[in-house]
Amino acid sequence: VLAAMGATRIDAPSIRVIDALLVAWHAGFGYITPTVLVPRTAIGTGVSIAQAVAAGFMASGPNHVGAAEEAMTWLKTISAQASPADIRQAVDHALDQPGNLLFGFGHPLFVQDPRPPHLRALFAEWGFGGRYLEVFDVVCAHVLKRKGLRPNIDFITAAALLDLGVTQARWGVGLGLCGRVTAMVAHAIERRDRPAFGVGSKAARTLLATVPVGWL
Repeated sequence: VLAAMGATRIDAPSIRVIDALLVAWHAGFGYITPTVLVPRTAIGTGVSIAQAVAAGFMASGPNHVGAAEEAMTWLKTISAQASPADIRQAVDHALDQPGNLLFGFGHPLFVQDPRPPHLRALFAEWGFGGRYLEVFDVVCAHVLKRKGLRPNIDFITAAALLDLGVTQARWGVGLGLCGRVTAMVAHAIERRDRPAFGVGSKAARTLLATVPVGWL
């Protein structure tokens, strides 16, 4: 995986970092996340596992999985010579733009995504770090102070990949989807023998009547 991404650091600690990231990305916390929900839905129509996984890939975008790419792109704009004050100013600039977002913060299911603090502690334990994880720490502290938001898996993935020497931001998405494939396949296998709507016609019609108009 490191070689495919063009990483400049390929050693034992780097392999542990990539392994940890892949594990962190694999599940997506149950069936509600789009890259898991869509393959589950697709497999019920009788398509192959490969088609269900392809459907899951198509369910990723800037707001889901793709935020890691956006975060990598933003982190690369911060100079290697930037001081903590400069970094905080860059965060303020990003947050103060009308309608702008700082990708990699907040989570729709959690007040705090449990993966980043665990990964950050592992990286420190393994002696893995670099300029971008230093920036990560400053940015996280300032965003928490400004907005009360904590980093999600996308932001720590972006910082770790850059410190591994990965330069192409698209690998933020690539790594995430590589990890998520295992969950897509597991969910598709678990779901494929059920009816297309998940339940029989009578139950499906009853459920339809109770679904709020704004559910999707």
